[in-house]
Amino acid sequence: SYWFGSGTPTYLIKMLGKFGVNPSDIGPKQAKASIFDAPTETMTNITPLLYQSGYITIKDYNKILDLYTLDIPNKEVRLGLMESLLPNYVGNETPEATTMVAYLFYDIQNGDMDSALRRLQAFLSTVPYCDNTKYEGHYQQLFYVIFSLLNYYVDIEVRTPRGRVDVV
Repeated sequence: SYWFGSGTPTYLIKMLGKFGVNPSDIGPKQAKASIFDAPTETMTNITPLLYQSGYITIKDYNKILDLYTLDIPNKEVRLGLMESLLPNYVGNETPEATTMVAYLFYDIQNGDMDSALRRLQAFLSTVPYCDNTKYEGHYQQLFYVIFSLLNYYVDIEVRTPRGRVDVV
């Protein structure tokens, strides 16, 4: 947590917005070295900034294809990143948001899904709808951030034979 407290997530959040990157887009991806090891002054996507600041790291290398697999390095970085992104999705309710996530985790761990759902519903009712209509996926990304903070695997836009699921 010291790493995030001493860093500058505000700049990162601004750059994520500039390049149109959602929290769910930060994660496993294949790339050539020229994509992520480029100067940040001339970057045309967010990958060099994420890599050079340590938010993503090299996880694997395919010699045949000359492709690197990049991903968030560990749980500490994932949780810190998602916690720093949460205020961007909930407005000024940051202390309540982090407390809600802790209690939501507690409810789920204790098998009390009714309490967890009531807590989540009450929290989501505090997020102003009119401020978050810039794009359709705002609440989808909010769910992604919340459940990433709970350290659950989260996927979005999952296609099935019966249609598309927003969040799984």
